[in-house]
Amino acid sequence: MLSNIREINQAYEILSNEDLRNAYNEYLENPHQNEYYQYYRFYKAVYAPSTDPRLVFGLFVSLFSILQYFARKSMYKSAVSQVERTTKFQTLVNQRMEEEKALNSNKVYNGKSLLLIEN
Repeated sequence: MLSNIREINQAYEILSNEDLRNAYNEYLENPHQNEYYQYYRFYKAVYAPSTDPRLVFGLFVSLFSILQYFARKSMYKSAVSQVERTTKFQTLVNQRMEEEKALNSNKVYNGKSLLLIEN
């Protein structure tokens, strides 16, 4: 009794799915055709993805781009921190700070207006 119910359910699954029904009909019409071709049609009907490949590709490219962006951002921060630690960069920053101090010392207040004295 239970095996009959299983057979009926299996037959219903095959006949209710159009791709499976077509694969089954192809098998019945051409039983001597290549066995692997028949297996291919059956498994394609059963296990074929139902998701649009363009959607999958678009999501993959988006995720890859996001990962690439964050990797490049981290590489940039690492490069900047390496440059900041060099003595050449530190001396250049100190020179610029001295130049800023020199420019600020050349400014003279004359009443309310600020005049820049040029040498």
